[in-house]
Amino acid sequence: MATSAKKNAKAKQETTSTSNIKKLIGLIDQLEEHIIKRHKFPYGLPSAYAEHYKAYLPEQMEPISEEMTDNDRKWFYEQLDQGLLKESPEQKALRQQAWRLPPPLLRGKSEIYIYIPEEDRLARHYGEIATEIRKFKNLVSTKTRIFKKTAQQAEKHFEEAFRLYSKHYDCSFYIYTLPEDIYKQIRQSQLARNSHKKSQRVKKTYLSLVQRFITSNQKTYSSMDTVLGAIEQQAISKIPEYLTQEYNAEIEHCLRKKEEAEYFLFAARNDLSTAEVKEIEEYGKKTVIIQAQNRDQPLTSFAGRPIERYKEIRVFYQKKISALETQKSKIRTDDQRMKLLNSAKSWLKESEPSLYDALNIFIEKKGRKL
Repeated sequence: MATSAKKNAKAKQETTSTSNIKKLIGLIDQLEEHIIKRHKFPYGLPSAYAEHYKAYLPEQMEPISEEMTDNDRKWFYEQLDQGLLKESPEQKALRQQAWRLPPPLLRGKSEIYIYIPEEDRLARHYGEIATEIRKFKNLVSTKTRIFKKTAQQAEKHFEEAFRLYSKHYDCSFYIYTLPEDIYKQIRQSQLARNSHKKSQRVKKTYLSLVQRFITSNQKTYSSMDTVLGAIEQQAISKIPEYLTQEYNAEIEHCLRKKEEAEYFLFAARNDLSTAEVKEIEEYGKKTVIIQAQNRDQPLTSFAGRPIERYKEIRVFYQKKISALETQKSKIRTDDQRMKLLNSAKSWLKESEPSLYDALNIFIEKKGRKL
């Protein structure tokens, strides 16, 4: 009787596991199709451009198929194997820098660093995501029965694929173009990461200070502790200043994106050939107003995107502006920053080992390495 109960329990567990794996396979298939489509059509689906450009296209022109085929998948993974979907270590290191010196031709002799908005520091390559998808599919696609260990390995690759994609540029600016099931899964990863975002901002700002310290400091230091102490003194005073600059730059970036969406909505409703620009001054503040005649038939898409997409973009950036304003008003106190900076050495060793090594080389050049 007991043996029978154990068998039933085991069978039920296996059925549940199989059912869960089937669900994961469905989500991975959707994610795979979506990123192949994004890679194939990086500027949006051809159908979104059709209305905007139909007046300039031949009447007999065959529509471009947007359906993903086995040949598309084969082409995509061939590109992966050839390294064409991969981001080089140098590209990644540059992309992740929140503060950068402008290119030499633009900066001249200036040593003023500029802040790069978070959205522009997100990954745009698909190599790592595609690798995790393929590993997942290799584990589950050829199996008639999936054992517990295999299922656990597959789940790890599933979670890693979605974790990586949740940090991709697609999941910021193009978040509303995601299939609904993918969107729900991505939001879970993003919300979990957002809970640590404030600490991450301080961490990234500290690491930027370390980078600048190495390139601009002319003093001699005898040990790592001495160098970290000097950097910490800078960090305590500079982090609030840099964080405020970062928040202001992020807010300004979001305002531009929101205004851009509003312009496209205006252009879809109105005939731009009749546009008039007026400047109104009220309470000492000048405001520019654009007026134009309504179109006989408002466009359903503009510049390659459906009009609904611009409405979503406007709402997305408005919410982001509100969230950033709230975060800016809660910049950490000196005591809170000191507690965070106690982990500074481990941040360097674990998160940026190459930067830690560069700091050691800096000490060796300036004094002696400990």
